[in-house]
Amino acid sequence: ACPRLLDVARVVFRCESCTRTRDDRGDAVAHALRWPIDLDGLQKKYPSIGEILASLDDAAVTLQRADDVLLMGSEGAGVPETTLAKSRHRGYEYHDRVVADKVGSFQVYVPHSGVAEDFAPGRFETQRLQAIAALDMRCLNCDRNAANLLIPKQRRGAGKKEHDLKLVPIDHGFCLPEVLSIEWFDWCWIDWPALSAPVCEPLKAQIAQLDADDDAAALRDALDIRPKSARLMVAATELLKRGVAAGLTLRDVAMLIVLPEDASSKTGKLATAVA
Repeated sequence: ACPRLLDVARVVFRCESCTRTRDDRGDAVAHALRWPIDLDGLQKKYPSIGEILASLDDAAVTLQRADDVLLMGSEGAGVPETTLAKSRHRGYEYHDRVVADKVGSFQVYVPHSGVAEDFAPGRFETQRLQAIAALDMRCLNCDRNAANLLIPKQRRGAGKKEHDLKLVPIDHGFCLPEVLSIEWFDWCWIDWPALSAPVCEPLKAQIAQLDADDDAAALRDALDIRPKSARLMVAATELLKRGVAAGLTLRDVAMLIVLPEDASSKTGKLATAVA
């Protein structure tokens, strides 16, 4: 399902074997990776991780295949290849002494020279930044801070022109909420000039083709997201589509989603509309 990620995993974990499991329909849905790990080398490079893993006798990481809709058509936003990861270890036991699986994301590492807050917003490519903002609005990302927008390393002699830096967005763990309470400052890009500019034509065409109901169904199948989360995602996508079609800028649309700055209401216009 994600061969590039599997190749990365084999290198990272020094896997000796990789086995696939299949669901009832015969679709490959998970990859179980088992290793011994080069603990000595890992301990030297990452002492804290080495200490955690040093007690492992036998462990496995399952890379769960998420549907391509996980990041909802975010090719233009530049999200690194990502999948779900599940791991189990006795060190995960909680107060009830029950060992539970931990589920998280497994993402291709992006070499970078800094983050968005290290650069002036005017340096960022408009189309990429607008695509990231559209993604954040669609999945109602509650934590788009400047530290999770990476500046990829530039080739020597590149990256010297104005408006040339393509941001790489990472960390989407606070997406698809059940309750909509996003503040204006949760979206670091909301006051950046590119968001007040007209929406780029390629992005406008992509937004016009979105099908919120189909995406919600795919997300329910792939991730079993809760009905409230799906409902909010559908509402946000429809607002984005209609707003852009009506000629609004992405900042205009974003301001309909976030809580009012003046605290005149405890909910934003979108939350009020779907209440």
